[in-house]
Amino acid sequence: MITSRIKVGHPERLFRYGDEDEKKMQVQFARLCVLYDDLTLEFTAANEDAIPLLDKSGRDNRRFYFVRRTLGTLSELRGAIGALEKSTTFQARKAAWEHGAQKEWSEAAKFFDTNHKFLKDWRNDVGGHFHDSAAAFAIDNIEQDTVGTIELYRRDTGVDVRLKFAYGLVAVAMIKLRDERTQTVEDFLLDAFRFLVDAVNHATSAVKIVTLKELLEKFK
Repeated sequence: MITSRIKVGHPERLFRYGDEDEKKMQVQFARLCVLYDDLTLEFTAANEDAIPLLDKSGRDNRRFYFVRRTLGTLSELRGAIGALEKSTTFQARKAAWEHGAQKEWSEAAKFFDTNHKFLKDWRNDVGGHFHDSAAAFAIDNIEQDTVGTIELYRRDTGVDVRLKFAYGLVAVAMIKLRDERTQTVEDFLLDAFRFLVDAVNHATSAVKIVTLKELLEKFK
């Protein structure tokens, strides 16, 4: 059984600071709060089997969109975690945590530091935007036997369109980082989406630790 506890308080008290370094830490705490909420919405929407209101252009279109947004948010979360690692105030606070919490945070920080380039490059290709380089790769590599649809339908006195084939372009661009010498498309996608799940888990773990160790008791 899932149980919950609601704590009501004043958010203003969470982010008070006494000097510039503490302010920099609190800025990153505030970012983590917003980005965690974004990540939860995006990753849930990417995994949901059906969201009828958002699936009018197809379930895969919706799923790919929220995967792309998840990449963008993960990149911002990585930046916030990296900034906290440089904060002397945060390092002093972290030193007071029990070993388990310190270890979990350090594992998250190390994961994002180690995988920074891949996350940055994948985000830059398809994460929330669709840049020229990704579009060029897609049109050069989409297979000739790929099938897609364009739907036209009436809206009042005019016509609207749904480009249901668009997710196919994103799907091709998703593999732009693949090393053709060592990876099949299937292997790359398996590794990439495993990375995505691991990144989400590390990000959520880091935010939960900050919430429990730094925010919860001040929220009153």
